[in-house]
Amino acid sequence: MKGVERANSVAWNPHKMLVAGLQCSALLLKDTTNLLKRCHSSSASYLFQQDKFYDVNLDVGDKSVQCSRKVDCLKLWLMWKAVGSSGLEERVDKAFILVRYLVAQMKKRDGFHLVCEPEFVNVCFWFIPPSLRGKEGNADYQNKLAKVSFCIELLQSGVSSYMKFNTLI
Repeated sequence: MKGVERANSVAWNPHKMLVAGLQCSALLLKDTTNLLKRCHSSSASYLFQQDKFYDVNLDVGDKSVQCSRKVDCLKLWLMWKAVGSSGLEERVDKAFILVRYLVAQMKKRDGFHLVCEPEFVNVCFWFIPPSLRGKEGNADYQNKLAKVSFCIELLQSGVSSYMKFNTLI
């Protein structure tokens, strides 16, 4: 977090690293001058109707950055109250332990190629099927690797996802 004071804004998503329920995010801003006015500058009449059967002062739509969305940060606060700072710290530490374990296991096994060493808790790797192992120098190696059905099976079963690295899968 060194240097964060130079930022105009910081977005934090505890639903990722801290395993908070979706959606849980916090937006920290250095300058909040006229923030709500700027957020609701379209003056959407369908959102802020005055002809309600209740006191419109109770309508919080124009009093929140998220308009009518519920208070997502409450999830974080409740989770923090339940497990404490040490519990949240344990979650982060456990993620790093699991990444180190996963990388160590992949390095011991044939068929896994780390695209790069993890810088955080994301592991970018290729599964090399037995038919392609030891054939890295072949001209069509990359094309065959890109067609590995393993990726398709994982995607179809919803187990994992993948991201292209440059032009490679």
